[in-house]
Amino acid sequence: MSEAVVGPPSAGSGAALAKRPSVLKGTGVVVLDFEPIINLLKNMTEETARTIPTPTGYRVLVAMPSVKQKTAGGIDLPATMTAREETATVACIVVDLGTDTYKDTRKFPSGPYCKPGDIVMIRAYSGTRFKIGDIEFRYVNDDSIEGVVEDPSEIQRL
Repeated sequence: MSEAVVGPPSAGSGAALAKRPSVLKGTGVVVLDFEPIINLLKNMTEETARTIPTPTGYRVLVAMPSVKQKTAGGIDLPATMTAREETATVACIVVDLGTDTYKDTRKFPSGPYCKPGDIVMIRAYSGTRFKIGDIEFRYVNDDSIEGVVEDPSEIQRL
C-alpha cells in the first residue's frame, strides 16, 4: 500500500502528521481513494492554499475521498453508484480546525477528538458540502466527529 504524508492547508507546511495510505483496499464493494487529497495537501502552493476556506468557530474542515470505479474484486461500478457512495461516505481526512474547535471543556473534557491529517468517521450525508477542483470538502461541527481510525479499509457504509 502506498504511503503519503498529509498536512494542513498551507504552503510548505512543515507539520509532522501521520502517514496515511493513499488507496484503501478492503474486502468490501467500494474502494476509497484518498490520493487526490493527499496530492493536493502535499503539493500545496500559497495560491492553492488561498482557495481553501478556513473553518470558523467550532467547524472542522474535512476532505472526502473519491470512490474507485472498480470494486476491490475488479468489478466496474456504474457512475451513479460511485457518485452516491462519494456523497454518502463516512470516512474522510481532517484538513483544518476552526479557532473554537474543541475549546468547550464541558463538552470535550478530555480534549480534541482529532487533528489535521487524521482519518475520521462522520455520519453519512453530514456537513456543508462544497468542491474545489475535483475534491469535495465539508464543514462538520466538532461534535460530529464520530471516531478516528487508522485504517478504514474494512469499513463499509450501511
